[in-house]
Amino acid sequence: MLKRKVEEQLEAWYQNPDKKALCIYGARQIGKTTSVREFARIHYENFVELNFLNDRTVHSIFSTAMNAKQIIEQIEVYAGRSLSGSRTLLLLDEIQECPQARTAVKFLVEDGRLDIIETGSLLGVKISEVRSIPVGFEQSVSMYPLDLEEFLWGVGIPQNTI
Repeated sequence: MLKRKVEEQLEAWYQNPDKKALCIYGARQIGKTTSVREFARIHYENFVELNFLNDRTVHSIFSTAMNAKQIIEQIEVYAGRSLSGSRTLLLLDEIQECPQARTAVKFLVEDGRLDIIETGSLLGVKISEVRSIPVGFEQSVSMYPLDLEEFLWGVGIPQNTI
């Protein structure tokens, strides 16, 4: 797994006891989802990924549920396991495809049972479809395509040489 600069931001977010949802945005196919999956593997007992672009069935979770309790219950049904009693990371991948999910982030953050990371590309293009942006409940981070420094890390060039 390549070391990416976003890892430092993920670590800082994880260590914050008053964490909000983390929204990682950037161009498509630059490693946002892969970075989050690796981070989850290291830091969490439970990881649930909802991909709004590849799996249209997950949209219904957010179109029918009215509160955090109902949303979490429906996510548990979708995931086929209970999410209570352990540290769980919920990845809302390509969140721009489901405006209701973006609105629901506020309620999930207030509930506090899940840590939430959103990834998105073209977030600004679909912003008009979101009824209520979770202002104050999410922290945004930009991720960029692999840069020269990350490439050099990947091929084993020591940091003090870069």
